[in-house]
Amino acid sequence: MRADPLHIPVGKKPPAFRAVALLDDPGVHMPVCDEPVHQGLCPMVVDRVVRHTEMIEEDAHPPEGLIEMDMVSLREGPRSHAVSFRIHHDGGPVVIRATDEYHFLPAPPQIADIEICRDIGPEVSDVAGSVGIGKAAGHEDGAVAHHYLFDDDAINTMIAMGKRLTFHTRSFGSDAPPVDSAVLSSWVAERRGREGDLTSFLLETGILPQIEAGIIAPCAGGVFYAERWRQAIEGVESGTVTSELGCRTDDIRMDAEDLSRTLHGLALAVPAPHVLGLHDTYYQDPDEADDALFTVYQALMRAQRDAGIHSHVLSCEIVNRTELEALARQKVFFFSSLLNRKALSLLLEYQQVVAITPALLPLLSDLMSEYEVHRIVLIDAEEQDLRQALQIRDSDQIICGGYCRSCCDEYWKTLVKKAEIFR
Repeated sequence: MRADPLHIPVGKKPPAFRAVALLDDPGVHMPVCDEPVHQGLCPMVVDRVVRHTEMIEEDAHPPEGLIEMDMVSLREGPRSHAVSFRIHHDGGPVVIRATDEYHFLPAPPQIADIEICRDIGPEVSDVAGSVGIGKAAGHEDGAVAHHYLFDDDAINTMIAMGKRLTFHTRSFGSDAPPVDSAVLSSWVAERRGREGDLTSFLLETGILPQIEAGIIAPCAGGVFYAERWRQAIEGVESGTVTSELGCRTDDIRMDAEDLSRTLHGLALAVPAPHVLGLHDTYYQDPDEADDALFTVYQALMRAQRDAGIHSHVLSCEIVNRTELEALARQKVFFFSSLLNRKALSLLLEYQQVVAITPALLPLLSDLMSEYEVHRIVLIDAEEQDLRQALQIRDSDQIICGGYCRSCCDEYWKTLVKKAEIFR
């Protein structure tokens, strides 16, 4: 149901000589009354229309609906009078009337002071009495017409249901899915004429369940992508830096191009520099070695973005200040599932969007007085976690996030399902 504020009378009808029914085709819209004509003892006029809503309780019209009703024509403007139409006039009228009793001089209506749109939530104004919104069965043969009633119990039921909140969903990657030889053979056959290897297969099979589940911000890659990333760095042998560091971009560009064919604008999870565990024997200076490695990282990520990747997630085991200073950017997100107060504080110095487990919500709430937080990504959140987060942030600043360890088809579907609650 939708109507602008200050245009929905709810309660008993304003003064009228007799009860008034407002009719319109339920397949189109339902009229809503605005004000009494001439402020006198006569029917109401229609200001605008709203959608016909679902049935809450069914009952029959009283006898006066079987003979003749006063109908306000939608084509008549304000200050116009009602016109009499018999019940078979338009093949499917809608009736709006009081649900229980008719009064010669009923109390004036209460006006809703908020916008009502689709769902009726707990913000709906209190009402003095119930309102009937009904669909007449005048187009059917028979002596009885039916309508839908919104009585006090029904209104309480709708308020209890509340407003449905759907949170955005975001992925931070996944572990390598199990390799099915039949699926792999089929995948190889489909790629005939295109290069690819096992890592290419794992990237594609890891992202498809996210897309099918409806994850809003899917992310390819994960822990398994570390070996590909390590191989893209020149000057490293068996985990040891033996010469000047450089880039090999062919394979990682191919990965980016393949993923872009699947879905444009994907994120890709790669290991943070410290996760590679490189041991330096060439530079003999930790700062110089770090600077060289960070330069390579920037070049590799830029090459993938040029090939269609939208952004990168750097998966961390620890939160490292030098890495944050060198690499934290708008399109580079640091993600760690192991955070304490010190690590979370450090993260918040460099990025205003942070991914945390629900257990860290109290800590984050405490730190928000010191740091600016634009959005909170809750990892594997349950309904109670989302409700807790709503105490410190609005719903559009809360995201349901996840990293899949196993059974990813079901994992991502469950994440999307849990991202919807009734407030």
